[in-house]
Amino acid sequence: MSLKLDGVDGEILDVLQNGRNVPANIADEIDKSRQYTHQRLGLLEAAQHVQNVGRGVYELVDDPRTDAEPEPDVDTLQERIDTLESDLVDARKEIESYKAELSKRNEQLEGVPDRQELARTIEDLERACENGDGNGIQVALGRLKEAAGVDDE
Repeated sequence: MSLKLDGVDGEILDVLQNGRNVPANIADEIDKSRQYTHQRLGLLEAAQHVQNVGRGVYELVDDPRTDAEPEPDVDTLQERIDTLESDLVDARKEIESYKAELSKRNEQLEGVPDRQELARTIEDLERACENGDGNGIQVALGRLKEAAGVDDE
């Protein structure tokens, strides 16, 4: 049996999307009489959209509406929002911590001597020592101190 759904049928299906229910409760939720609600449930059952599973308890078995989605559980959604907000706060704190650590490491790197310059200067110093070049040794030592960031004082 094909049933042309009306607005009340849609409301009944909406209620049943949230789980099994009895006509009296459904009537209260949709603000219709129990008799009219029971009549519409009978038609929905005949069309095989709902089923009486016993003792007047109905459940949705086939929602004919194409846009039918269950009502979201507001409490569950709010819990998820709260969790995401908390995670966001934690993530922002962690980002700030990483930024501070990065800044600290950058400051430390600024004080690190240029390794390539140190290597070249050491080679020059070794050459000057091998050649017995006193002046070259003094120049290389000065450059080495400068490259290493060592003061003479």
